[in-house]
Amino acid sequence: IDGNFGATAGIAEFFVQSHGDENIIRLLPALPTDVAFANGKIKGIKARNGFEINMQWHNAKVDQISVISLFGKTCRIIGVDCKQIKNNKGQQIVFKNVDGAIVFQTQKGETYNLE
Repeated sequence: IDGNFGATAGIAEFFVQSHGDENIIRLLPALPTDVAFANGKIKGIKARNGFEINMQWHNAKVDQISVISLFGKTCRIIGVDCKQIKNNKGQQIVFKNVDGAIVFQTQKGETYNLE
C-alpha cells in the first residue's frame, strides 16, 4: 500500500508542487519530456493553503487554469503567464508579480480564472 500511494504522490508532483513553508504553488515543475505528457489536463488536484487546481496545458505550457480557494488565503503561483485574473462573478482581481510568482488575495469559496 505504501508503494501504491507513494507512486501516486510522485505522479501528482509532475503536475503541481506545493510543499514546505514557502507557500508557493508550482505548475508543471517536473513534467516528463515524453511526448505523451506534452498535452493534458488535470482536475481537482489539491495544493497547500486550501487551493484546488484545475488546469490544461499544451506543449508543456499551462494555457488554462482555475484556482478554487477553500480557505481564502493569499495565492502564489509559479509556472503560468498571466495577463488578468477574474473570479467566478466576472470581477477582475488585482494581482502582483513577485519574484516570478503571480500573487493575489482570495476569498473562501471563490474560483479564480487566470488568463
